[in-house]
Amino acid sequence: MAALRRLAALPPLALLGVLLIAGPAAAHAKLVGTSPGPGAGTAPSTVSLTFDEPVADEGATVLVTSPDGASVTSGAAAVTGAVVTVPLKHLTATGAYRVSWRVVSDDGHPVSGQWQFAVTALAAADPAAAPAGPAGDPPTNWWVAHLLHLAIGAGIVITGGWLMVVLTRPPKARRGPA
Repeated sequence: MAALRRLAALPPLALLGVLLIAGPAAAHAKLVGTSPGPGAGTAPSTVSLTFDEPVADEGATVLVTSPDGASVTSGAAAVTGAVVTVPLKHLTATGAYRVSWRVVSDDGHPVSGQWQFAVTALAAADPAAAPAGPAGDPPTNWWVAHLLHLAIGAGIVITGGWLMVVLTRPPKARRGPA
């Protein structure tokens, strides 16, 4: 009977031993800083997220949307250790911008979240990024490329139609000797 009591006490003691010996579980990456912060300010050209541990290069995504819901992200997220940075288009509206992010922790688990920052002042436009021609009009080379694309497409359709008629036409009936 005493031996049976000792055996019954063994599983709880084993569990206690495992809990005392085991170290802390690997934690997921935690967001510890953002740029810009949530406060109001001028329009940024990039958004940066800083985590408490390095995150994986692949799988990091950051989407920034304007007050009207349109994406203002202009490129892929770049990861440098524990910092993820994404470039933005030239911001043209004041208001609250939403940043949605997803990264993969060092332990392999995905972590995601979101925050907002406010823009109260717009930065001056970059004159080098302005389109050619009057404001709002696409550059001239866009029109040339578009017309060339249409001409090539029309040529392919016309040639395809002509080949279909020629290749599916029944052969001419042979005439016998006269």
